[in-house]
Amino acid sequence: MKLKRILLTFLVFFTVCVGASAKSFKKINTYKIASGDIQEYKLDNGIRVYYKYSDASELDAVCIGLKGGFVQYSSEYSGLQETLFDMMSKGSSLYTRDDISALEYQTQSSISKMSHSTGSVLYLSCLDYYLDTMLPVLLDGFTHPVFDENQYNILMQENEQRITRETNNQETVFYKDFLESLASSEYQKVGSSITQKSLPNITLNNLKDWHSKVMDSQRIFVIVYGKCEIAGVLDKLNGGLGKIKKQKTKLIQPEITPLKLNNEPFIRKTAEATGNAVLVRAFSAPSPFSDDYAATLITPKIYSTIMYNVLRVKYGACYTPSSSVEGYYMPVGIDVIYKASNLTDFNTYLDECNNIMASGNVITSVNPDGSFQLASISDVLNGYKNSYITANFSSQQTSLGNALNLAMSKLEYDNFNNSELLIERIQKLSQQDIVNVFKTYWLSDQSTWGAYIGPDDTIQF
Repeated sequence: MKLKRILLTFLVFFTVCVGASAKSFKKINTYKIASGDIQEYKLDNGIRVYYKYSDASELDAVCIGLKGGFVQYSSEYSGLQETLFDMMSKGSSLYTRDDISALEYQTQSSISKMSHSTGSVLYLSCLDYYLDTMLPVLLDGFTHPVFDENQYNILMQENEQRITRETNNQETVFYKDFLESLASSEYQKVGSSITQKSLPNITLNNLKDWHSKVMDSQRIFVIVYGKCEIAGVLDKLNGGLGKIKKQKTKLIQPEITPLKLNNEPFIRKTAEATGNAVLVRAFSAPSPFSDDYAATLITPKIYSTIMYNVLRVKYGACYTPSSSVEGYYMPVGIDVIYKASNLTDFNTYLDECNNIMASGNVITSVNPDGSFQLASISDVLNGYKNSYITANFSSQQTSLGNALNLAMSKLEYDNFNNSELLIERIQKLSQQDIVNVFKTYWLSDQSTWGAYIGPDDTIQF
């Protein structure tokens, strides 16, 4: 990388963004959250900027959020937006990929992306000292990605290799096909990553076309987190983003529709599954907006413990049993019996699990004679709560973690305090809350089984 060229392009960008530095931005709103105030500003074209001051670290974080995720297109284009955001970090009109890599190394900064069904984020994490250097790189990548053919080919090669690995893993294929069979609408079939089906459609021309469509001021917002001087940052943001026009395209806001349950069991027989059977049960789960949602984050953790002690420790019926809840527009509960060795009695074993959980108990140990040491859920509930909170919210101890949390909260819930409210709801959960949710969803007769078994295996659900 030639230093002269980098300095020249930086000066050009600085001149465009800052100009005479006479522009001032008025704070238009303040949002109060537990960790402090968030100040709202507006760029010339209406793009909102949300600033959270924090001097807890020397690191700053800037997130450019784009409302409207991969549910904005059909499954034939799965991965389109994630690939676009990948290209944004791989070269722009002012910075080549080599320039960006060198600057990231020299300043110990990082530019990356994340995608969700509700939107995507291009983000920067850097020392406050280098924010003036790295912010133009982020902005130019977002607004003027160069769509370099070599970088595109590398990216597509990586995706082709990943797809090949996944296709060669028959368990993975079975699980994806099983979930797709439950989808009741097209948007529930769209994913963030490129699939074998969508691979031919993720072309450079389609990426360029999608970029032109998402450059829409009403869909963009910015999160700034750290100790930076917001006035200077607003100048640069306005120079980089303030001329993006508002488009007439309306965002698709899908409704959360019920899953297609009570279907015939989804059975796939293959030689690879002989001796390695996988049984899966799917059932409806509450959406993230439901009052039951907080309890369904803790309930599967407790139920997985019971499943492990009954199915594996007591009966040796499988290698790993587990329970989980996933999905946003397609909320689904999943019970998995992995590497099942008993395909005739597993329902009896699950009934035993269900009776223990429904009675408000959890297994703490298995005695040599196969009987259980039990404790009430209330005795162990705080441990499960704390474990979940630590595992899922510890990233918020960093500037970037906090900034991404605010960005995703804005994308998913259009507020900034969802994490705080969710943590509060989790902490207030009682044993009765857990049992009620378990009975409502896990014991519902609305479910569908899937089985990945050998050609000669027989199974009765």
